[in-house]
Amino acid sequence: MVDLDTMQQLSSRVATNFDRTYKEDVAKTLKTQPCKVYAQYSGWNFCGYVWHNGQNFVCQVWVFGSPCEEIEAEDIEDLMKKVSEEYGSA
Repeated sequence: MVDLDTMQQLSSRVATNFDRTYKEDVAKTLKTQPCKVYAQYSGWNFCGYVWHNGQNFVCQVWVFGSPCEEIEAEDIEDLMKKVSEEYGSA
């Protein structure tokens, strides 16, 4: 698991499962600053922290205050789909 304390958290969320949307500008910032910044991805049953590792977007999924796993995908939409399939979408 990546130590998020080594990165800066952006003030805006990258995605939310409330209305299944994501912010393109935040995703672009993550992609242009790999492993330097991360943004929150909020869901009903989880909290995710998303960054770009230079190749993929990565989401560190937390449930009940504990990190569970890191899920990777090429783009934010695929990442949201993978996380939602495992941890619930609404």
